[in-house]
Amino acid sequence: MVTAPKPKPDHVLVDEWAIAKAELDEAKAKYDRLRFEVQLRIREKPGRFAIFGTTHEAEIEEVWDKDGRYDQTRLVQFRERADQHTAELLYSEAWIPEATKVIPGHWNITKLKGLAKRNGDLEEVEAAKLEPGYRVKLVPRK
Repeated sequence: MVTAPKPKPDHVLVDEWAIAKAELDEAKAKYDRLRFEVQLRIREKPGRFAIFGTTHEAEIEEVWDKDGRYDQTRLVQFRERADQHTAELLYSEAWIPEATKVIPGHWNITKLKGLAKRNGDLEEVEAAKLEPGYRVKLVPRK
């Protein structure tokens, strides 16, 4: 007859959990520190986009804000100056029946730049352009 193993006492279980959490926190801190250092190494040489290891490579990638590549608050002033019909073409909301929700509108930059060029406001649109952020990702080598 096989007997089930005796469960650990409560205090031992809590102690093991505390030790595991401390190891996890230490590993996460080390991971973040190494990722930051790799990103600095990649960016210290112009034109460099990756570092190769024996089994993996670290690649740098652009990360854009979820709101797009232009500062929406700076484009609102331009929208207010545009005539109503043109503004509807540039910025409109979309309703998705299946999801029954309204998706916020976004700028069609191609149309926006054309309109800005015609009205002499292209510098204002270019000034609203945002810079990307950068993030390092680890990829297995092929």
